[in-house]
Amino acid sequence: MHTRRLTALLLGLWLGASLLMDWVASDSFSTVEASFKSAQERDPEMVRTIGTEPIKALLRYQTAELNRHHFYVWGYVQSVFAIVLLVVVLFATNGNKSALILSGTMALLTLGMQFGVMPAMLERDRALDFAASSDLERERAAFGGSHNTFIGMELMKLLSGCGLTAVL
Repeated sequence: MHTRRLTALLLGLWLGASLLMDWVASDSFSTVEASFKSAQERDPEMVRTIGTEPIKALLRYQTAELNRHHFYVWGYVQSVFAIVLLVVVLFATNGNKSALILSGTMALLTLGMQFGVMPAMLERDRALDFAASSDLERERAAFGGSHNTFIGMELMKLLSGCGLTAVL
């Protein structure tokens, strides 16, 4: 019985942290405008000297770099979660095929995101940072494809986790 509790704890921590990371990524760019306003209030002369757009571009770049770093690190952390959860489910459920399939699906999706989708997505995201306006549409389309694949896999992982929760 304790192994089922451990499984539920690991699953809850993993799914909760996944939702937190999704929220952080979606909310982080809203801080750019707040940071700019703060800089403008504290040192309006600097803002006039440098210019509004270069400062905002640099703030967007910094936010994007932090997001990339967080997702890169989180990918490795959740890969460990995936493998540990799969091993625990193997022993905790006495061969429950549904639980094994769902935890295996979560592990495959996580490893696929980290080692398949994430490197290309981060590279394409970096290409957007200072892309010339003539290349912007092409770069956005390339990034959009990788990002949509990542989001789809993330949703499938979360749904598999909800299914595993129900099976436990």
